[in-house]
Amino acid sequence: MVLETPRTPGCYDRYAGLAKALRFAAGLLLVMLPGGMVVANRSSPLLLAVAAVLAIGVVVIEGRWATMLAEVRRAILSHLGVAMLALALWAWASLAWSSSPTTSLYSLGEVFLPVASAMVLTLGLAGQCVYFSGRFLSAALAAGLVAGCLLFLLDFATGMDLHRFVGGRQQPFVLNRAALTIVVLSVPILFWFTTEWNAPRAARLLLWAAVPALAVRSQSGAAVLGAAVGFGMYLTARISRRIALGATLCGVFLAFTLAPMVGDLTFRGMPSVVHDQMAGASSRARVAIWQAFGVAVRERPLTGWGFGTSSVMAEAHGLEVLAPERRAFLGVGHPHNTALQIWAELGVVGAALACLTSALLLNSVARGPPEFLPARLALIAGTMAVAVVGHGAWQGWWIASLGASVIVFRSAAESRVVRAAAQTGATVATHYP
Repeated sequence: MVLETPRTPGCYDRYAGLAKALRFAAGLLLVMLPGGMVVANRSSPLLLAVAAVLAIGVVVIEGRWATMLAEVRRAILSHLGVAMLALALWAWASLAWSSSPTTSLYSLGEVFLPVASAMVLTLGLAGQCVYFSGRFLSAALAAGLVAGCLLFLLDFATGMDLHRFVGGRQQPFVLNRAALTIVVLSVPILFWFTTEWNAPRAARLLLWAAVPALAVRSQSGAAVLGAAVGFGMYLTARISRRIALGATLCGVFLAFTLAPMVGDLTFRGMPSVVHDQMAGASSRARVAIWQAFGVAVRERPLTGWGFGTSSVMAEAHGLEVLAPERRAFLGVGHPHNTALQIWAELGVVGAALACLTSALLLNSVARGPPEFLPARLALIAGTMAVAVVGHGAWQGWWIASLGASVIVFRSAAESRVVRAAAQTGATVATHYP
């Protein structure tokens, strides 16, 4: 995982203090991410990008370009990397038939920034546990998570005074992105903190209670669903690794297989009493949206309408088969179902590649350290649950949240290696002298 890299003689010695300061600043931005999303609910891509620039500064100072590029190449040439690259190339190819090439290009840029930032941070900050102990890093991230939760709850309790102060919108639903970000980040952060620290019971209770309290207090039903599914999967994986992996794989397969029909199936199968009980979640409108996008899939089943075009699909030529009142549901911006959005934008080819990528991701998780599996499956299952009912698939803040979670899990794994080496007296090869 962590490799030793030759460095330019004298270069690192001269700027070692600057490299450490840049590394600390990048880590601080990750600590600030939950609270930053409460104050500005689209800020996570920016925070991640600035942290990535700082990480590049560390790489430049320490002369680690060769090793970093080697790790990038190794990641891309893995089975999972090749599948992700194929999906990305198909998305770029969709510009050729996109109903709105400008929209597709903008969406590709929105995805590229957080993905590239997360990759740079994952590789550029590798080895930081040599300089800052895993206990310090995990405690700092946990403190940032709690601070974000408290800031969120305080803003609600004061009638959005914080947003009034910064000049933001004061409707409670604007905090839904922050709620989802905190729920996603809580999985790797809580896992790392509890494995590094034998914290007092009061501290553990505060950590475990803050995130559910935030999810319930928010207006995001997706956050509540994601937290519940993630916790259920965590317990399942603790009981049976095989059942948890099988259930997650089946969930992925069913999500993509049934996506084009999910609107019609739900329309026929969900009783009116259930809709009445879920009135606050706009369940009837969501079913109508799924049905409208299902028609879009059937009109272009092979290639889809082009990457990111869900936001302008109501204006696409070729969907006149939809009655005006049903076509209006295409104008909501996205289908509130990631699998259905991939079908509508990239067709069966894109859906197959996305399903394959998900399966290979689960295979990678299964082959990783056993103690990490319950938390990683909890994150995957929770985000899947959110993805099939919630926001648009390619929103930058969501991609950045997932990327930040990968960075935390990577750092936790690195800390585990460093801690084990310290206990046995072995030498750990790192990026740094």
